[in-house]
Amino acid sequence: MRTRRIVRGATVVALALSTAGCAGAAAGEADGPPTTGEPTTTAAPPTTSAVADERAVLDAYQALWHTYEAVAEAPLDPGPGFEQVATGDALAAMEQRLDYLRNTKLVAGLPPDSRTEHRASVESIGGDSATVVDCAIDDGILYDSLTGEVWDDDVVTRLYRVTVVRTADGWRTSHLAIDAEWDGISGCDA
Repeated sequence: MRTRRIVRGATVVALALSTAGCAGAAAGEADGPPTTGEPTTTAAPPTTSAVADERAVLDAYQALWHTYEAVAEAPLDPGPGFEQVATGDALAAMEQRLDYLRNTKLVAGLPPDSRTEHRASVESIGGDSATVVDCAIDDGILYDSLTGEVWDDDVVTRLYRVTVVRTADGWRTSHLAIDAEWDGISGCDA
């Protein structure tokens, strides 16, 4: 019988920042600079503040999973609070997961050869809100803290769409949604 899966955060979070690719010349166009003598323009590199915001957004999202990891390994111990890293729907969801672990006496852990990771990138930042897309591999193990019985050791890959908002105390994850889920390890491109 399959039980409800508790999502595990990675010990090491791999962050893949979006990069722009270069396209080749279209059919019938010559390679190289234009011959009309007109000036060419290129996109300006991101500003220092845009790069800093992107880094802060990704750090805030990573902090959510680090906090979850610490709490899930010892849910009965007082530890870091989710209010430091989450707000809104995400805060309520994480507190609900913690309550579930406490009430069922379950704990989460990683296998010795874990492949758990988060490949997150910032899709957009607009004002005080950012969207993060995360391809997350979860091979965490959920087991009974009293008997050691394994409740769930399925490996899944999830594609998350996440909202991170700027608060008075910095960026906080405010909403997590699973756009897709695959059994096993996937590249999130299916």
